[in-house]
Amino acid sequence: MSVEALWTVEFVSSERGFGGGVVVLESGRLFGGDGVYYYLGRYDVKNGDTLECDVAVTYYNTSVGKYSVFGELDQFRLELSGKVNDSVTNLQGHLVGDPSKKIGARCTRRASLP
Repeated sequence: MSVEALWTVEFVSSERGFGGGVVVLESGRLFGGDGVYYYLGRYDVKNGDTLECDVAVTYYNTSVGKYSVFGELDQFRLELSGKVNDSVTNLQGHLVGDPSKKIGARCTRRASLP
């Protein structure tokens, strides 16, 4: 099964932050965002069923408050992984540089790419 698709993402952190956004996975690249941050990164599928992602998250919308699932950060990086499922994939990960700050992401496939 290919992970190349448009996904919606709902996430929650160990800091009790929560949010949601959209992500496109294509050719090993990850693009996405929400109303405050945009996401850029890389992904790989290991052993045919484990999705591994490295994502840079950057604040862009200066017309609203700067609040991420980890607080008021301009930029941060996440490492996430989990078993791939056809419709819903659950990922677990952490803030790079501080593995005690955890994040969970529920990814729902919305559309396959052409």
